Amino acid sequence: MAPSPLIVHVVRVALTLVLTLSPAAATATTVRRGVTRIGIGGFAGISGRSRQWGVSENFHRFGKNNFYSSPWNGAPGGGQRRCEAQALFGAGFPRSYNDIIRRASQSTKQMLQDGKRFIEIEFPVTGLAAVSGDGEGAGEMTLSAQYTREILIALESQNKIIRVFFPDEQEAKRQKKRFGDVNNIRIDFLTRPSALSDLGLDPFKVEMKDRIQEDDEIFLIAYPSFNPNEMIAVRELSDQDTESRPIIVVNGELDRIRSGYYPPFFYPRLTSAMKGFLEYFDQALYLHNFKGSGGGALYRNYPGEFEIYRRDGLGTSVKQVYSQSTMPTLKEVSLEILPRYAN
Repeated sequence: MAPSPLIVHVVRVALTLVLTLSPAAATATTVRRGVTRIGIGGFAGISGRSRQWGVSENFHRFGKNNFYSSPWNGAPGGGQRRCEAQALFGAGFPRSYNDIIRRASQSTKQMLQDGKRFIEIEFPVTGLAAVSGDGEGAGEMTLSAQYTREILIALESQNKIIRVFFPDEQEAKRQKKRFGDVNNIRIDFLTRPSALSDLGLDPFKVEMKDRIQEDDEIFLIAYPSFNPNEMIAVRELSDQDTESRPIIVVNGELDRIRSGYYPPFFYPRLTSAMKGFLEYFDQALYLHNFKGSGGGALYRNYPGEFEIYRRDGLGTSVKQVYSQSTMPTLKEVSLEILPRYAN
């Protein structure tokens, strides 16, 4: 007989209190043959300023996708460049969302120092083994906003003014108060959705060049993945910015465009805008999961290589099986590389 909802609720509340008061004590780690298994406390990675949201801390602790494992330094593959990246930003597969935020922000800082203009940060928000769409749409947007905020807080040390573009005007208004304690940012938006805008017509549109201020130093684009017009606006921003400021896209689901999810016949404006544009982007932190019996993950943490991991049959651990310097397509990973290392 299944336990009653009341009993489940009491148990969850008790676990939450234990993990909140003593996350270190709740973490159990076992290292064996280059594979690491991490207990429940290892995924309680939300900073103090995020607790006011009251949304994702418990969600990620109890989400089934977060009881996860990852390899440490002992994982095969690499080289001198990979070792240097590990020394700087941590080795192997990320073990928590604290790992994700820390590595993404550190890699972004390094890329800015290296003069990179187009930077992509992409990771699933509903669990480290999840894929986009596993969660409800509004919930995924809320989590993406929270993690975007965490990244911005981590970038405060750069002391640069960052203009943050949310997908649309309503989302910008909704998030303005929540982002109020983040220093050196300006809230903006990409689109003002309407029936006319879907046709490429907007009589009230303000050109991107007229919204940029001279002292803006970085543009951060927050999860422009709902409407194709959002990435069209990003292209316009890039083209109209005469100062060539860095553009950081967080959880834009650019793989949907890369993989041909939007047919050119039905999305001619997007096809035209993205032609030759996405090739400019370098990945600061990138994580894409592949589900199924032959599942695994494609992961990159700049300046390291693109690493491919296989997941065991139970989905409880991952092991690196391959790496390369250039970004493979998702089709190559799922149909060629992962099957090559099947058990």
